[in-house]
Amino acid sequence: MSIAALSNVKIHSSYIQIRNYYAALKTALRLVQYEKELEAKEVYRLISLAALLNKSFKECSKALSKLENLPNITREERENYQNLAISLFTTYDPQNQKEITLKCPGKNCDALISEL
Repeated sequence: MSIAALSNVKIHSSYIQIRNYYAALKTALRLVQYEKELEAKEVYRLISLAALLNKSFKECSKALSKLENLPNITREERENYQNLAISLFTTYDPQNQKEITLKCPGKNCDALISEL
């Protein structure tokens, strides 16, 4: 099963069963590594959907920005992404509401690093 299909399955099974959108988002974010092999538009649409469902508005904002700036989309698609971003981020700040952080593994590092 491809990573894209796995992420899609996680979103749908999460919605029906346990609503574990965080796992779906983590899986979708891995797709960026395969952006050249997969269609970039589909990768970022999946990330934005998983991020929105997980209330990770920072990740959703990044994905929508990528979608708006894709070179091979129509003007209508670009305007739709811009309008969606405006409607979302006038209501919600582009910050992740649920974010798991890990302590930096370095010896002299006290920073917290986002798991995403």
